[in-house]
Amino acid sequence: MQLGDEKNLQFIKVVGNLVKKLREEKTGSSCQKFAYEYDLKQCNLSRIENGKHNTSLYFIWGISEALGMKCSEFVKCLEDELGDDFTLIDK
Repeated sequence: MQLGDEKNLQFIKVVGNLVKKLREEKTGSSCQKFAYEYDLKQCNLSRIENGKHNTSLYFIWGISEALGMKCSEFVKCLEDELGDDFTLIDK
């Protein structure tokens, strides 16, 4: 998988949209306030939410905890957002 390929870009955008949606729904906090309250790097959080930056599982785990959910719950939400037909690997 190439870093800039279409599926990767779609995945990054959906992750970012989901993080932003959950942050707003669960906390009502701005990106800056949320990052400050949970000791996250605001610049990284903003870039992730805007679909400009790929993130690590470590960062997603921290975001999930800050949102009051398990990482597995976040991944389930991500799967729902991407849909059943989404795959990263072409067969």
